[in-house]
Amino acid sequence: MFAEKHNSWEAALSAPGRRIAWVSRHMPHEYCGFLEWLWRLGDEPCEIVDLHDVKFDWHLRDGTIWRQPVPSLGSILPEHIRDNAFGDLAHPLTGARRRRYQESWSKLRHENAPLRVLKGNALVSAPISHYDEFILSHTKTGFLKVARILGSSFGLGPHYKACLYLFHGRIHKLVDAGILEAEGNIAQMRFSEVRRRKKIEAAGGPG
Repeated sequence: MFAEKHNSWEAALSAPGRRIAWVSRHMPHEYCGFLEWLWRLGDEPCEIVDLHDVKFDWHLRDGTIWRQPVPSLGSILPEHIRDNAFGDLAHPLTGARRRRYQESWSKLRHENAPLRVLKGNALVSAPISHYDEFILSHTKTGFLKVARILGSSFGLGPHYKACLYLFHGRIHKLVDAGILEAEGNIAQMRFSEVRRRKKIEAAGGPG
């Protein structure tokens, strides 16, 4: 896996000719990927297509048109790029802006936290437990399938927080910590259930 990822970086950095990076600050993993690429690129020239504040018309199957911001780079299709002339938005990345991006990423790399999350438009370091309260907000005192909890808490658009596997792993940890109670094989999200443990009040009174 390391070799495969390393080779991908080599391909991304050694491509000849015009370099154009697409960037948005809606999805932490996409933004992190851009900053890592730019950090590795150093002072080599490049252009960017910044889609963070761009809105476009999304044509739905029933014929209605939904005008919305670009939810993620991975969600736009070739026809969206063509019909909205996104490629025409490419412009050279200036020295001052490039330095801000690189200095921000250098700080995050130095902190080396388990997670990097968005706070406004900025990435900040966060502990591995950062999303635990968010996950717990989708649980109840009655048993719910793990797949249902993950489906409710994970999704693209404004509700997107982190990858499915992180949430699934944190459910494991919440069960291990006794915060959640599980039934079934917790490793298989469709064949296991969890619920919040009820608080046990102290029994008895004065002796």
